[in-house]
Amino acid sequence: MTNEEINIEAGLQRGEYHLVQSLNTSVIWKDDLPMIAINDEEVLQGWCTCRHCNKVFKTHSAPDGRGHRRNYGISSMQRHMKTCVKHPTTQSQHPTISNFVTAKEGLSKGLAENLKLAETKFVISGMHSFLSVEEDGLLDLVQTCIKIGNEVGNIDVKTIWYGRKTIRERTIDENENSATKCRKL
Repeated sequence: MTNEEINIEAGLQRGEYHLVQSLNTSVIWKDDLPMIAINDEEVLQGWCTCRHCNKVFKTHSAPDGRGHRRNYGISSMQRHMKTCVKHPTTQSQHPTISNFVTAKEGLSKGLAENLKLAETKFVISGMHSFLSVEEDGLLDLVQTCIKIGNEVGNIDVKTIWYGRKTIRERTIDENENSATKCRKL
């Protein structure tokens, strides 16, 4: 993210800029990607924002001496709209662990390789069986981490992980609760 993008996003959050509807007839421009204006009459040329999460996009450069502008294209904006966390129609389309496991074509080669390496490291360093990477408990744990990341953003898992002592105590408590329920029957 460039300094200019950061400043514009911060200005949007502070209310220094306004959103204005594009005159373009495309639905994506009208509904999802309004232009940014300094005031009601002066549009910030070459910039638009996601209406849902306020991510800023550069659409084109300022005109040069001959009036020509460099067009940055809209593919990054379209990709963003497909994955925007706050977009109402895409919230249910965010990747889940089942997408990663069964539809690997949804990942770039680099991400797929990172996932494969992490699974391999899990098996080797923890001396786990190969079946453990397909075990429902682990997949539920990973899915929970994905949901947390979806809500909070990219965080270091070591700062939120409970660890063996807490999980041991919780497991003992759950076991005692189950045993008590069985005795009552």
